[in-house]
Amino acid sequence: MSSERHPESSTEKLVCDLNALPPEERASHEELGRHLFERRVREVAEVDAGFAFRFEADDITDLAHWVSRERLCCPFLRLMLESVPRGGPVWLTLSGGDAVQAFLRDRIAGSSA
Repeated sequence: MSSERHPESSTEKLVCDLNALPPEERASHEELGRHLFERRVREVAEVDAGFAFRFEADDITDLAHWVSRERLCCPFLRLMLESVPRGGPVWLTLSGGDAVQAFLRDRIAGSSA
């Protein structure tokens, strides 16, 4: 996919829309995110303008649900979900430019402290 179809400005503000999800959905979305990223991640790889996270194949349904909600409240993120053939792992890539990568790096460092 070309960057022309998916423009990502390094000057774009990283602003989450907390009103994109109703309060009751927001709480369950945050809980699912914590579960996935604190307990289910098997590997983290730094990629161009972001990070890729490896999960087990059976996490795909939860990941797809999380991505469908995350894209609403964090429209600055590029979210890519990749399923490796023959029951292989699932990779979730979060990216969107240098500012997004720095934001994610801070979040990753904070969660491992």
